Amino acid sequence: CFAWALEWVRRGPRGLWIVRGIGAASAGFVAWIVATDRLVPILDSMVFFRWLAEPIVFDTISPFAWVLRIGAMLALLVAAVVLGAVLARAVARRQPRDEMRLETAAYQPKAMAGSQFAALLRTDRVGIWRSIPLRRGLFVLGIMPGAVALAGGLEWEMLTILPGLVASGGALLFGVNSWCLDGRGALWRDSLPVSPQLVFASRVVTLAEVLMFSTVLTLALACLRAGAPTFSELVAVLCGSVVVVLQVVSRSLRWSVTRPYAVDMRSARATPAPPLVMVGYSSRLALSTTMTGLVFALTARAGADWSIVMMLPFLVIAAYRLFNTAAIWADPEARCKVVSTVAS
Repeated sequence: CFAWALEWVRRGPRGLWIVRGIGAASAGFVAWIVATDRLVPILDSMVFFRWLAEPIVFDTISPFAWVLRIGAMLALLVAAVVLGAVLARAVARRQPRDEMRLETAAYQPKAMAGSQFAALLRTDRVGIWRSIPLRRGLFVLGIMPGAVALAGGLEWEMLTILPGLVASGGALLFGVNSWCLDGRGALWRDSLPVSPQLVFASRVVTLAEVLMFSTVLTLALACLRAGAPTFSELVAVLCGSVVVVLQVVSRSLRWSVTRPYAVDMRSARATPAPPLVMVGYSSRLALSTTMTGLVFALTARAGADWSIVMMLPFLVIAAYRLFNTAAIWADPEARCKVVSTVAS
């Protein structure tokens, strides 16, 4: 509901400056409550939400209170869905100014790329960073978890969990159906006289870059209050970040090749796959990356050597999955299925 409300304001008169003002004010308020240690008192003052968050256990509260809490949460869920639908309809009646401005803009052509791979990589990068919804999503994914970690003052041992959450969220923006970004342009790109392996390698590098960008942004914010790390903790966080990014890239591109979907990614709230499919993707990615983060949380205590040793099998599995997916993509029939689906 809040996201749709912001989008409705953004598309209105002077909406961009209003949203920027709200964002700046919110950032200042959060910084103030964190700096003055007022976060816990403010949360405690929210009686209704504290009441909802109490342990729902028969031993501590009566069955009637348990049912009342569940009913309140279900009522909030229904109200949020209904209000979100109303706001989404209101947003659809306003012109997407940012998207229209971007699509009608003129860009100065750059110098010719030095190789086929460089040209493909440039095209893939532009397709992501010139997409307003994707650009917003990547920045939000990088800033929000880092801000939460900053407010909570997480220690370095717990920072190993954050890269997996950020990488999983970034993949859900477009990576799980990566070729959907090409849309009808997939027909043109598939007709280019370049090797399919180069096209696949370009998509691997681009996806890994954007996921690592959000991950680094999150860790940069989180480490501001985490203090100075030990060498073992630093190595564990770095190894865990590399591992989860490659895990997510290999799984996402596997799904992109074997289960393509035709979607329009121009919408501010578009998803690369149907909702139920996205739930499955989200669960699998979150489970695997969280477990990986816990492994490196343990190696942060065991020593830097253990982090490097534990990283190797994860890298081998991810590389094996990528090579298998590249072989599938090189098959003309499989590639034709992907291109015809996303271009429709």
